[in-house]
Amino acid sequence: IESYRRDLDKSKQFWRHTHKYDDRGNEIEWAWYGDDDELESKDTYEYVYSLQGLKEEQKFFDMWHRLRSQMLFKYNDNGKISKEYWYDDSRLFKVTIFEYDNKGHLKNKTAKVYKWRYVNFRSEYHYSEKGKLISVNEYESKEGGIERLSAVSEYDENEQVKIWKRYDDDQKTIVQTIEYDYDTNGYLKEERIYVRLSDDSSLWLSSKTTFEYER
Repeated sequence: IESYRRDLDKSKQFWRHTHKYDDRGNEIEWAWYGDDDELESKDTYEYVYSLQGLKEEQKFFDMWHRLRSQMLFKYNDNGKISKEYWYDDSRLFKVTIFEYDNKGHLKNKTAKVYKWRYVNFRSEYHYSEKGKLISVNEYESKEGGIERLSAVSEYDENEQVKIWKRYDDDQKTIVQTIEYDYDTNGYLKEERIYVRLSDDSSLWLSSKTTFEYER
């Protein structure tokens, strides 16, 4: 899959991304090309699976094939991921815990980050009566601090995110939104980013990106 940014008349290319995937649908290579179409950066990914077909390890390498980060995965008795350990330069960077409801739906995802001041992130998942994902609330908290709502994502009937909203510290004022449109095949067609420049201003369109695919 390729994505790129060009002038409206397509006469000038600003950048181009390419993505390669394995038979399991895992991304195995990401490459970024500049305006002269010269390779600027490339990441490759390797995966290790258990005999049951569960992903146990994921490694990230830079364009010189140096190991940059590593992820380890643990699963519950139902074969659903329960813990995720992320190592950055061989140091533990983040631990994520996954919780499920009695129907097997992901209910909470809590991440403890060891490098940043905001050390706890939690995502709370909401579903329709038919079991389809309809929204996700994102919360942040400092160590020992009060949890606050930081963002909300809303999903369409195909469980694709249609809008993401970022909130100010008051948990009411929207400071940024991202809207998404998809084509009939479910591919992202357009992304629009709106931002608030000051407390008394309304949201305004800061960027719009359209996507084309070569299949």
